[in-house]
Amino acid sequence: MSRHFIIVSLLTTIALAACSDKRAPATNAPLQTLQEAPMQIETTPLNEEAAGDSLSAKLTAAGIAVKYRAHFDGSKLARIEETRTADNRHGEYEFYGARLVKYSGAAFSSAATLLLEFDMQGAVKLAQATPAPLDESEIATVRQRASLLRSHALAQRSTRAHAK
Repeated sequence: MSRHFIIVSLLTTIALAACSDKRAPATNAPLQTLQEAPMQIETTPLNEEAAGDSLSAKLTAAGIAVKYRAHFDGSKLARIEETRTADNRHGEYEFYGARLVKYSGAAFSSAATLLLEFDMQGAVKLAQATPAPLDESEIATVRQRASLLRSHALAQRSTRAHAK
């Protein structure tokens, strides 16, 4: 791994930790509250490593505790599978390089199932919710969580690679 990548990953982790606040809202807080809440990050690496190029961790952010597994294709993050521990709802984020290109899974403020696809500039190509309608705030929440999980996964991978 390049030194630049490791430094950027560590700085991202430090910045996220600096934003932590013990007063995170409950998981059933309104979506707007979750989006405005400071990130609370509690990381617990999981011992169960999957075969291949992946890692698992636990994370609490904006009051939502999750377990996730990040899958890498060489040095690039390919996808993240997220399970929200409070309600066992799932979501999967797919990446192309640093870009979120697809989310499929549970919504954050309703019982809907979402399918979102983004182009390389970040514009929404496809947005479906079952049952409809899809609230714009759900798209913003998906983007925010994808960014957080991506940064956390890259920092965890960098840290683990450095420790070896």
